[in-house]
Amino acid sequence: NSIQTLAKLSTLLVNNCRFEEIPSQVALLPSLRQLEMSNNLIYAIPDGIFSSSRLSILKLNDNKITSVPKGMKRLQLEVLSLGGNGIASLPDDFGNCQTLRSLNLQGAEFDVFPPQVLKLRKLRTLYITCEKLGGLLDHR
Repeated sequence: NSIQTLAKLSTLLVNNCRFEEIPSQVALLPSLRQLEMSNNLIYAIPDGIFSSSRLSILKLNDNKITSVPKGMKRLQLEVLSLGGNGIASLPDDFGNCQTLRSLNLQGAEFDVFPPQVLKLRKLRTLYITCEKLGGLLDHR
């Protein structure tokens, strides 16, 4: 009796459940394309948890995540939503996430705008807090 028996499950929404971490069993769902675990107490995205996954949409808004692990490029994500977390930095290889089309970093704690974002060539949608634009856009 495990979630792993749901081999065809493609979308899993587990919001407002007070999870402190992403359960390791989630990574074993072979058809999972969308995972949303917003409004929980998750403090980290485990390194390599989705390394063999088909995941394309990951939404972890309003948790307690402060950093993004290296190696996110392996995920082939199209949507990454981390709004409402205290993300303070992005790993150097984050700009190699070449499938990313939508990125939500609202509420991030960057000192300056992360240059890695400028390398995301397929990015079409970017949500970011105004103070963090750091001269990218003039607003007179």
